Amino acid sequence: MKEVVYVIIGDKKFELRKTKKANMVFEVVSGKFFQEFTGSYTDMMMMFYAYMKGANRNTFNYSFDEFCDMLDEHELDIEVFTDALKELENKNVKGQSQESGQEQQKPAKKKK
Repeated sequence: MKEVVYVIIGDKKFELRKTKKANMVFEVVSGKFFQEFTGSYTDMMMMFYAYMKGANRNTFNYSFDEFCDMLDEHELDIEVFTDALKELENKNVKGQSQESGQEQQKPAKKKK
């Protein structure tokens, strides 16, 4: 299962996780291919929106403009997303380390 972090906007709690759907939402919203992500402020905001839309399809029913208005209303900025992404990456790295560690901790077979 994919790692999840949560973002709270106002009184609403949303999942934030990487999904293929998020990549497609980014392409629809931005009008460019996912691989063309530049890291600009606009691309970051569109990616934030795409991650939210991709992970919360039943509860996140906002247009991109409504999403930006919601962030403004609650005085949140892109740091909410970048901090959540860092946390998500740390969880993924930790999960991979634990998986590889588990493989290494298998008992050795006894020689006959």
